Parts: sequence; structure tokens; C-alpha cells
Amino acid sequence: MATQVDVRPKIAIETRLFIGGAFVDAIEGGRCQVINPHDNTVLCEISEAGTKDVDRAVRARRLEYEQLLVGVIDRGRKRGVFHTELSTNVLLYGILGMCAWATQWYDPKRAPAPEVIGRNYARMVINGLTAPITA
Repeated sequence: MATQVDVRPKIAIETRLFIGGAFVDAIEGGRCQVINPHDNTVLCEISEAGTKDVDRAVRARRLEYEQLLVGVIDRGRKRGVFHTELSTNVLLYGILGMCAWATQWYDPKRAPAPEVIGRNYARMVINGLTAPITA
């Protein structure tokens, strides 16, 4: 008679949430089981993200995105390509606001394709930043 032996490899699995480039504990401390769909056994328990954790993750991603745009704006200024009297933050939030507002008016049945909108938004921003100040 054959003997059953557990041959599954022992793997160290990080079970905390990954937010802002680091593993962190869930704020509310919840846990949930990860179930093996093959045999319904519990593979491990992982941190369960609550509302506060999701908010924290969204804030972290927003900050990363803002820092990316700030870098582009600052490099353009240092290289003498962008000409503007506005501060980096005013430019940043103007660009983000223009893009974010599309969620309020965009209707795929009536509006141009997203690629067309994106191309024209990019043209407005780049042309506005690269135009010489004349007044």
C-alpha cells in the first residue's frame, strides 16, 4: 500500500498588503484565506484590505503619479524647453484637472475616441508649455 507524502515545496509568502512600494500591515488587521481551487485547501492567510487601506493605496499611487509629472515639468524647465510663469504645482494640478474632468463629460457614444482626446490634450499641454511668453 502506498503512503501519501506532502511534496509541496515550502515557500515563504509575504502576506501583508503591498502599498507605496512596501509591504505593510492592514490598518484594521483583517485576514482572509487564499483557497486552492484544485482541492479547496487553505494555501495561506493574507492581509485583508479595508476601506482605509484602499484609501492609503490610492493616495500613494496618486503621489507617485504627481511626482512623475513634477519631474517632467522640472526637467523641461531646466532644459529651457518649457516657458511658463506658473509654479510647478499650478501646472501639475491644471494638467491633472483637465484630464480628470473628462470622467464627468466623456460619453463614448458622442465623444471622439480616447486616443484622439489624449493626443489633443497632450498637444494643448506641450504647446502651452513650449510657447514663448510674449507679454
